[in-house]
Amino acid sequence: MWTPRQTRWKSESRGASGVISARGLCKRFHVGESVIEVLRGADLDVAQGEIVAIVGPSGVGKSTLLHLLGGLDRPDSGSVTIASTALLDLNDRELANFRNRHIGFVFQFHHLLAEFTAVENVMMPLLIRDLPRGGAHDKAQALLEELGLDDRSSHLPSELSGGERQRVAFARALVAEPTVILADEPSGNLDGERSEALHNAMITYARGRGQTFVVVTHDSTLASRADRVVRLEGGLLGPE
Repeated sequence: MWTPRQTRWKSESRGASGVISARGLCKRFHVGESVIEVLRGADLDVAQGEIVAIVGPSGVGKSTLLHLLGGLDRPDSGSVTIASTALLDLNDRELANFRNRHIGFVFQFHHLLAEFTAVENVMMPLLIRDLPRGGAHDKAQALLEELGLDDRSSHLPSELSGGERQRVAFARALVAEPTVILADEPSGNLDGERSEALHNAMITYARGRGQTFVVVTHDSTLASRADRVVRLEGGLLGPE
């Protein structure tokens, strides 16, 4: 079982500054002649180093909310501010650059590049920043070793198990040391032992590096270890 390095952290030092501020998020989808209002004025504030779990029934728009928070989609109305930057003020190129530097994503279905090895997939955010390939490789390899995947780094995604692919995706989200990590069911494909280790890693990075996590999950154990749990239902966010 891989175990992340533990870092001491005083809880009172967390939460001094807000990293995410979402206000009045509305999002509608047109299905045939019908309009489905998924979000209808959702608000969310997340502090630096905080782990927030978002729970709720399937199909209520939790993944949609993550996409709006990360600038992968734009709301019909409302605003998202990350690290004092209003995402709607950025053009497409600026937004892509901002995401690369400040936001890490862990998608529910991995979205690894099939033609690249595990270490090459993890390197991608660093190469996009034009970091030297050797340095990017060393950093990606070190992170895979920390996550117990050092013997799998040269394997293609098709040669990895679902749990291994999920951990590679987690490494890719972390490698550029983003301000915010948005994760959609990050432990959904992991067994109990690996799930616990992933939860420990998230806590370590939040406490030790001050990174902020917003996690969509149906995993009650993961939710119980978050600093705060919010429920999305009826298009609005509220305390669990």
